[in-house]
Amino acid sequence: MSSVNKVWLFLTDLHGILRGKLIPLPNKYLSSIEALQCEFSGVYGTNDLTDRPIPDFKAIETVNVVAVPFSDGVQSPWDPTEVYYMCNAFVNEDCTKSSKLCPRTLLANAIKEFEQLGYRMKCGIELEWTLLKNDKPVLGSLQTYSMLHYENSDIQAFLSQLIDKTSGFPVTIEALHAESGKSVFEASLSPADPLKVTDAVQLFRMTIRRLAKEYAMNATFMPKPFPDSAGCGMHVHMSISKLEGTPSKDVLFSSFLAGLLYHMDSSAVLLLPNANSFRRLSSGEFWTSDTISYGIDCRMDAVRLVHHESTSGSARIELRIAGGDVNPYLALFYCIKAGMWGIENELDLETIGSPGKKIKSLPKTLREASMLFMKKDSPARELYGDDFVDHYGQQRLHEATISETLPRPEGWEKGTF
Repeated sequence: MSSVNKVWLFLTDLHGILRGKLIPLPNKYLSSIEALQCEFSGVYGTNDLTDRPIPDFKAIETVNVVAVPFSDGVQSPWDPTEVYYMCNAFVNEDCTKSSKLCPRTLLANAIKEFEQLGYRMKCGIELEWTLLKNDKPVLGSLQTYSMLHYENSDIQAFLSQLIDKTSGFPVTIEALHAESGKSVFEASLSPADPLKVTDAVQLFRMTIRRLAKEYAMNATFMPKPFPDSAGCGMHVHMSISKLEGTPSKDVLFSSFLAGLLYHMDSSAVLLLPNANSFRRLSSGEFWTSDTISYGIDCRMDAVRLVHHESTSGSARIELRIAGGDVNPYLALFYCIKAGMWGIENELDLETIGSPGKKIKSLPKTLREASMLFMKKDSPARELYGDDFVDHYGQQRLHEATISETLPRPEGWEKGTF
């Protein structure tokens, strides 16, 4: 990286939107990137998805935060003089007090707690998106693994370039293919530490959008862009092991899974953060579930058990309900905190439910999910603390109100998510 003279410092806000500043970089800093930091204003504050102030919002911390790099540098796929760094946020100038609202910081702290419990997680993510031109799907309805896209030279070149452009990312593409739905595609990202994978999701989203524009297309991760077609999800595959490396599928498929299921309804707003998120779940024929359930290798359940009998290390669970618009850090934050709660409380999976059976309905709307999250006796408060629940819940309730009473311009979600 000898030619590097600029760095991007990135923070992800609570909406899941990547925010950044481009910083000139004197060479003297190259051996000490941690010396870099910069202030961001309002990233975790009282604004909605379009940066408009939320009326009567009760903030829990200062509007200004200091962003500090907490990842390895990733060279820009377009400019060899630029490097990307993912940051954690602090609320004081000497960076001794972490933000209570920074999604990456929250996940990092949850990972530490999980390791203190004696476990380590490895996860892989399947990322889905829709390719558009003039707000319409580039292709009609596809079947999974369909090669119809091969007839469109722009799409074929886009997919090939996507692999090449991201080959230097810490987490890379294992497979790339057409999915069910109108112009829907999926990238399976290589499994890694949860922070690396969630960082990669944000970098992939940014790269996919920019590359699509180079081919006169737009990419959207909107969960349900078209009512008559399958939408876009983010599937999270998880395995856990003890710190010495011993697989712990007995824990994964019992108390960890039980914790996920127990907290899924009250934490649903972390997985389904927008009004459109719930439209994807409302139609069962498109490989989604609107109920809390788990099944052995069944894609119609909220959680799928994969290779549950394997002793080779491939045993894992797949969380399937998160939408393509999900904040990846908050999705894994929920998974680790809920699963850890199940382990610590020795929760019995059989008392929660059996494979293939409906355990409970998921919330039907963003408002319902937000209210469930914020209830005074909500299990979410025990998991995440009152400050985070109240702050995040206020944001989601405002988005629910906007979607119900003051809809934004037609098509705005396709350009935002």
